[in-house]
Amino acid sequence: MIRRDYLLAMIEQLGALARAATGKNMPAEKLQVEMEDLSGQWIGLPTVVLFTLPVEELHRLIADSERLVSEKCFLTAELFRTKAEMATDDDSRRIFSGKALYFYHQSARAGFPPEIQSSITDHITTLTALVATTSAASESS
Repeated sequence: MIRRDYLLAMIEQLGALARAATGKNMPAEKLQVEMEDLSGQWIGLPTVVLFTLPVEELHRLIADSERLVSEKCFLTAELFRTKAEMATDDDSRRIFSGKALYFYHQSARAGFPPEIQSSITDHITTLTALVATTSAASESS
């Protein structure tokens, strides 16, 4: 029950953040503050650490907490995906999308409820195509 409550609260906050990021109806500075709050509250790390560490190292930090690892991986993926959507250049978009993809794969094994699992699968498919497309475009430049 606690895990489900945790997930529902986290998803509610993520939904608001995603709508703000994709709708461009929130200033970038405010969006950054919201991301910082989510990262601190749910993952326990500031976004400066989250966005700069190599994914393997970040995953190790999350796994070392031994609590709600899959959920934290899911949230980390969502934050990276949001950061990719906010990116103003293809390289940043590709890098953050690749990091989101890594953490979606980590969370895909968790046995989430079907609607969340379906969302993870959709994001993996979309981000795989995006990363491949932007990688191909940057190689041909």
